[in-house]
Amino acid sequence: MGSLAVVRLRSAPPEPEKVREMLAAAPHRGTTFDVLVSGDVALGVATTPDRLEDAWLASEDGTAAAFAGALDNHAELKRALADENVI
Repeated sequence: MGSLAVVRLRSAPPEPEKVREMLAAAPHRGTTFDVLVSGDVALGVATTPDRLEDAWLASEDGTAAAFAGALDNHAELKRALADENVI
């Protein structure tokens, strides 16, 4: 399973290098990193190329999210978001 890491520093700009260091500390979770900065937060996920991708980053209109694992209620969530005109 992939992993995720988040760094938020109140007194300094976000540090994507710190996110990469955190992800690298668990190579069994993945060695392919995807990192993004959104506002004062740096987010990152690690995956393994030879396994099913199970960690993602997304960013749009100033909002960002990181997810790792299995989403058990995908259909229910998709319907709820569609009902709210989010997707």
